[in-house]
Formats: sequence, C-alpha cells, structure tokens
Amino acid sequence: MTTSTTGRFAGGGRRHVAAEPGSVNAQAVDGSTLIVLPSNRPLNRQLGEMASGNKPTDGGWLILYAEEYDEVMADPIAARYVRKYVGARELLHDGDRYCLWLTKATAGDLLESPVLRTRVDAVREFRAHSKAASTREAASTPHLFRQITQPSTSYLCIPAHISEARPYFLAARFSPDVVTSNSNFLAADADGFMFAIISTTMFMTWQRSVGARVRSDLRFNKLLTWNTFPLPRIDIEARRRIIAAGEGVLAARQLQPDLPLSDLYAQTTMSNELIDGHQALDREVDQLFGLTSQHPTERERQDVLFARYQKMIAPSVAVMTCGHRRDERTQLHEDCPHRRPRALRGPTPGPDVHRDHPSGRVPLECSLMGRRDVSSDTPWGIVSSSTDAPEECPCVVPRVAHAAEGPSGPAAGCTPSP
Repeated sequence: MTTSTTGRFAGGGRRHVAAEPGSVNAQAVDGSTLIVLPSNRPLNRQLGEMASGNKPTDGGWLILYAEEYDEVMADPIAARYVRKYVGARELLHDGDRYCLWLTKATAGDLLESPVLRTRVDAVREFRAHSKAASTREAASTPHLFRQITQPSTSYLCIPAHISEARPYFLAARFSPDVVTSNSNFLAADADGFMFAIISTTMFMTWQRSVGARVRSDLRFNKLLTWNTFPLPRIDIEARRRIIAAGEGVLAARQLQPDLPLSDLYAQTTMSNELIDGHQALDREVDQLFGLTSQHPTERERQDVLFARYQKMIAPSVAVMTCGHRRDERTQLHEDCPHRRPRALRGPTPGPDVHRDHPSGRVPLECSLMGRRDVSSDTPWGIVSSSTDAPEECPCVVPRVAHAAEGPSGPAAGCTPSP
C-alpha cells in the first residue's frame, strides 16, 4: 500500500513519522524511530472530537444558490427552513450559499409547500437511482441530508485543506443555525476552547510535522493530526485563560469585518492586532507545554511536542523496532526475546497488570493499591479487567506491541526503541 507520510527531524537524531490510516510506515534515523499512528479518540479527552460536516447527497436539490434564493424565500413555508450553508469556499473566501434544513419539517409542510414538495421529490428520485445501496436506502428520508453531524451549540469549523503558506490553521466559529458542509470539519465548541487550541502555533507545528499533504497543501485528518495532538491536561484556570486569548483573536478579526479568512491570514498583510492576538494565545499554550523560550523555533516546538506525544502513549504502547509479526495473544512474536508469558486473569476487578518484583514474584498486595487481589505463582504477576491503578504504582506495566508487521520468523537486532 502506498501512502503519503511526512516527517521532520528533531533533537537527538530522531525522525518523527506519521502513518496514514491503514498503514504503518517508519524510517529509522540513528536506530531510533518514533511513529505517530492515527487514533480513534483524542489522546487528551479534554479536546472534543472532530467530525466531517453534513453531507447532502441530494443531486443539488437541498442546496440554494444565489439565483434561487429569492424564489425559495417567496414560499412562506419553505422560507422557515432556509439556513446559511458554509462549504470550504464560503469558509475561506466568504460568499452566500443556503440550504433547506428540514430536520423539523412536518409532513404537512412538505406537502403544502410547492417548493419543498418539488425539491424533496427530486432528491428521492436522485437517491433511488444511485448505484450505492446506502444512498438508495436514504431515499426513504429524502427531506434530510444523508449524513447529519450538525451540533446543537456553537461550533468550530475548519477546512479540510489549507495552503502551507498560512501561519496558522484557519478556523471559524458558527452558531448552530449555520449549516456546515462535508467539505469542512466541525466540532461542538460551546466555550471556544477548541477554536483557541487549533489557532495556535503549536497545533500548526504538529499539523506540518505529522499531517498529510495534497500537493503542497496541508490536509487535516482528525485521526492523525487532531486526535494525536499531545495537549497536556488543563486545569480550569488555564482553560479560562486560553479561551479568553482565543476571544482576543476573534476580536482582532472584527477590526477588519469585510475581509474573508483567506485575506486576514495572508502572511504579508496580517494586521498587527491579529498578530498580537495570536502571540498572546501562543504564550498561554506554550506555557502549558513548558516552553520557556520567548520566541520558540519550529525545532524547539517539535522537540516538545514529540516528547509529550511519546510520554502520553507510553502507558498503552511500548513501540519496538524488531519487525516481528505480532502475536494476537501475547502481542509479540513467539520467538521474540521481549516476549513475556501471558499473565493470569483474575475473576474479580482489581489493579492493572503487575510486573515482576525484584523478589522474583508479585506480592499479594501492592502497597499503593491498598487492596488484595488474585495471587499468581508466576513472576509475571496478576491481571484483571480494570485499569484503575495509580500511575505511580511500581507494579504497573504497559502493554507491549509491535510497531509494524514483519516476517513470520524472528528479525535480527530485536531491541526496544528508547
């Protein structure tokens, strides 16, 4: 499988490589490789989850262009369901486009309105003749977008692609009555926290370092660049400051209300007020990551980001470079010298996996656990289905997995990555 991956060299001769979904790619430098793999959920759950925008699959009948707007608005029933519709072009360059958002339309309205009746019938016809079975099934609800992800609160909206020349990832916030198309990504963002985070230099550095590209454009991927963004845990006060700084960015934009996002963030014409707003936001988030430099370089940001990423994934995965084929039961090839016997599973909830103690066997109680659990005669300890062990417990051992599929036999030089 051929995939597009990008990487950057950072401190210590380590190359950081991002793998696209469905692939595992790595290139070792000085014998050390850190792989950024797609994640189904954000590493920091304080970040909300992204989703693709609303997908109509309607043959164009639920979308209103400028020349159709007045005609539809002349129908008093249809006019109640007209909403502003934002695709990538409208998000970046402004422009007016609308849609019929009929999630709350009654059967009576759909029949009594000539505009709605005609357009909904056309959607039904379009979907019924599709080659895709799922689209044909959606013909049973022709008044609805085929895929609906619209939040019920204010939300973050970002394009799927932006020019690599942009100093920040372009983003906007909309109220729930503005409908976003599937050419954008969205996320519920009632307080503006997600808008603030994605508008920082730290996120843009992560996007440039691990994100994919379409030609030279940066391509957003929620699994690879958003969910893996190694944002540290945030307390209430830090969150409040970050949100306030994000509001400062929005306020600076309002000083030039006639400019679209694409013009506001042209590198040569960004206003001093907007630059100052972003720098204030960067200071808050840089402090969160422990960056002390007044003007951090991209290299410094990368070092901090990848060190943080490695720390965040360490509890669940110890990445190896041996290339052995993964064994589903032990997570390691049978001939791999790093393979451990499988721990016994206790019948009752208890602590996470224990490692062997210096004494050669695991005590019946861990002093930090403060509880008794199922004993084992093996030096590999005990295991249960829960994962509530404290991080400082000296008995906790991460699950070991291989970074990549390899040959069925053992590979030479099977050594852990640092």
